[in-house]
Amino acid sequence: MNFGTYQGPGTGVPVGTISRYIQTPVLYTSQTIAVPPGTQRIEALLVGGGGQGGTTNGGGGGFGGAAIIEIPVTGAPLQVVIGAGGTGALSVGGSGSPTYVVSAGTRYAEVGGGGGGGSSSSPTSGTGAARSGGGAGGIWNSSSAYYNSGGTAGVGGAPPIGKLLWTAYPQEGKAVFGAADPVTPSSAYVTGISGTAGAGLPAANGFVNSQAQQGSNGSFGGGGGSGAQERGGYGAGGSSFGGFGGSIAGNWGGGGAVTTGLGGSLASVSVWGFTGGTAGTASSAGGSGGGGMFGNGGNTTTNAGGVGGLGGGGGGGSAAGNGGNGGAGAAVIRFYL
Repeated sequence: MNFGTYQGPGTGVPVGTISRYIQTPVLYTSQTIAVPPGTQRIEALLVGGGGQGGTTNGGGGGFGGAAIIEIPVTGAPLQVVIGAGGTGALSVGGSGSPTYVVSAGTRYAEVGGGGGGGSSSSPTSGTGAARSGGGAGGIWNSSSAYYNSGGTAGVGGAPPIGKLLWTAYPQEGKAVFGAADPVTPSSAYVTGISGTAGAGLPAANGFVNSQAQQGSNGSFGGGGGSGAQERGGYGAGGSSFGGFGGSIAGNWGGGGAVTTGLGGSLASVSVWGFTGGTAGTASSAGGSGGGGMFGNGGNTTTNAGGVGGLGGGGGGGSAAGNGGNGGAGAAVIRFYL
């Protein structure tokens, strides 16, 4: 009988299996990361830059999007580019930029950024478009004639680039409809919905305008409508309905709109030991910043909407001054050995 040969003490881990991982700290600046020897799998938690809130009675900026994406092991180091929050726009808020990972010259993963919020100075021009899973900015309804509001919601981002392992939002294809006109309900003000998931929809009839669908598989809906009780798809900024002085809160990290619109919270989102931030405090000066994946949203100030939280929160819309800047993106990389 051959009992074989004793090979000496080992690690107890069969060849080709994963026994541990090395995780970077949260990366807030762009940098090159060396891949540890023996790495068998790489995953990246990426958050894009949030959108800026709109100026002059503006809507909130969209959340930058958050996802975990697998990165192929190529043997080359990883170039991690961190997206900036939207800033600097004079009317419609600036959109955030994406956070992405390049290996061996190929962009294997990208998330964000969020769309910028609308402004009363350009009420029919829509909002800044989002990309790669970012939430759209909210719109502004400038007209007190709510039956003829005009304006177009922003476009939510398409699914993030790369092999998607997790996103911050529920994955469903549920339609979200607007409420009936609360002032003068009649057959003349009929709520409708059209378009596809991820698309921003035009205002149909002011208080009862259409809304985007909730996207599925990482494709998130357009900005909120200008009607009462209406909200956009996942990650969208809140929208204002001008002549009637109301506003809608941001959704899942999107910024709030004027007046007193709250940003969306990410406090229910937990992954890899991180829990998302809450929204800031709003006031009559504007909406508050939405919570980011790694920080709370900012409070409204005297002349500006609240800034978005670190890790992609959307900025709040401002009643008179600038909209709050979107929160900067971030990344965390895991190397499995």
